[in-house]
Amino acid sequence: MTCSGLDGLTGPNMRKRGNGLMPDNEFTERFEKAGRVDEMFEIVKDAVRVTLNRERAGLMLGLSSLGIAPQGFVGGYHQMGSNAIILNSSVLKRISRARPDMLKPYAFSVLLHEYLHTLGVLDEARTRMLTYKICSDIFGEEHPLTRVSRDFDKVSREIIGKEGPENPGNFEVTFVEGFDSRETGYIG
Repeated sequence: MTCSGLDGLTGPNMRKRGNGLMPDNEFTERFEKAGRVDEMFEIVKDAVRVTLNRERAGLMLGLSSLGIAPQGFVGGYHQMGSNAIILNSSVLKRISRARPDMLKPYAFSVLLHEYLHTLGVLDEARTRMLTYKICSDIFGEEHPLTRVSRDFDKVSREIIGKEGPENPGNFEVTFVEGFDSRETGYIG
């Protein structure tokens, strides 16, 4: 799979390998140690900075019960022009019950996907391809993150389980305090 803008890039945490990048253990170690969503998001931003040389600060993360339909679900979204990423808390809760081992890879993949949208990557197919390519280049082809991003629809069905649909809540958004605060200061 080729990806314009990523092939042949190297950064401080990557080494050239054939026609791609070789993961450095730093990213994998940081991912394994990450216990909070804000820690995972810092890894997302660093991965994009290393591979695409792009970044954006000052984002907010919201959680909203968007439900799970029999045909699928919305994992998250970014409304263009806003500074918010919204994750579907219904899906996160379901994964934490059905497949807790897949919660971090799933959440990371959705955060990365939505972060790419905040950077102006609007086409859904291109965003999915970039998400996969970044995960593959940073973490390697066999990492659970790469599997989630490569086969997102299939893996999502597997990790959601057979519990059936879940009606959406009231669509109220709860924002996570301290998310992406590392690079923002006072705005007056």
